[in-house]
Amino acid sequence: MGARGLRYAHRMQRLLLLGLALLVATAAHGAIYKWTDGEGNVIYSDQPHPGAEQLEAVGVQTLDTPPLPPPPPANPEPPKPLPYTELVIGTPANDATLRDNTGNVQVSVRLSPPLQTPFRHALQLYVDGQPYGDPGTTTSFMLVNVDRGRHTLRVAVVDGEGSEVKSSPPSVFQLHRASVLHRP
Repeated sequence: MGARGLRYAHRMQRLLLLGLALLVATAAHGAIYKWTDGEGNVIYSDQPHPGAEQLEAVGVQTLDTPPLPPPPPANPEPPKPLPYTELVIGTPANDATLRDNTGNVQVSVRLSPPLQTPFRHALQLYVDGQPYGDPGTTTSFMLVNVDRGRHTLRVAVVDGEGSEVKSSPPSVFQLHRASVLHRP
C-alpha cells in the first residue's frame, strides 16, 4: 500500500470514529417515553408510542468511587520469632546413672514452641561445655562412644549467625561402662 492508500485509510478511520462519537452522543441525549399499557404496567422506552408522555432527559448518573486504602508502609516491620518458653534436656534425666558398655547415649530435647526454622533457628548440643556435632533441626541426638564418668549436657537454640537465642539449664548424667581391668 502506497502513501496515498495510507492517507485514505487514516481518513476513513477518522470518519468512522467521528460517526461512532455522534451515534453515542445522540443515544445519550435521546428522548424517553412513558406510558401505561392495558394491564396497568408502566412502560419506559426510547421509541414513541401512542398516548406516551415524553420525559425530560436526565443527565448521566455518576457515582463517586470510594477512596483508595492507604498504601502499606514503605518498610513494613519484618515478622519476629516467638519467644521459646521451654527448652530442656528430656533424656537422660538430670542426675541419671546410665549403664551402657557401648558408650552410646540417646539425648532428647523438649522445646516449645517448635523450632522456628524460617528464622534459621537450629539446635546445638553441648557435651561437657563443647559443641557436639553441627547445629541441626532435630530434637534427638545420639552420643557415640562416650567415656565413663560424669558428663554435663546443655542445648541451645542458635540463629543463622550462630548466636544463642535460648539455652537450656545444664543436665548431668553418670555413665558406667564395664571395664576389662576389673574382672569379678
